Amino acid sequence: MEAKQIHTRAAVIHLGGLLGWVIPFSFANLIGVLVLWLILRKDDPFIDDQGKEAVNFQILVSLVFLVLGILGGIMMVRHWTGIMGWNGFPFGRVYGWKMAEIGFWGICWRIVNLLNFIFCVIAAIRAGQGIAYRYPLSVRIVR
Repeated sequence: MEAKQIHTRAAVIHLGGLLGWVIPFSFANLIGVLVLWLILRKDDPFIDDQGKEAVNFQILVSLVFLVLGILGGIMMVRHWTGIMGWNGFPFGRVYGWKMAEIGFWGICWRIVNLLNFIFCVIAAIRAGQGIAYRYPLSVRIVR
């Protein structure tokens, strides 16, 4: 297999993380990268290396989305039921406070989604050029 094909396949694996933009509120970002890596990893060591990087980063992104989803669910239940938090903090029932919590959650969700998009695109460009990319803040779970 020629180098251009190898680099293109590595770039496609990185772009598999963007599947979460097409199918939101799922683990499509992780599943897409994982399936592509498992199919293509035996073709070349560069593809295997970049696939591991992409899988590790998407595991981190999925965990962050899971935590944000749980927190968002808790905030929505608090909002719908009117349960006061913070040991009876007097402003806990004020509508604006609860909407601020939900707004903060939404901003965090969008930031993580945007960072995932940016890092996946950068990784795909680098891999397409034949440069091994290492995601920032990524935990090496798959070795």
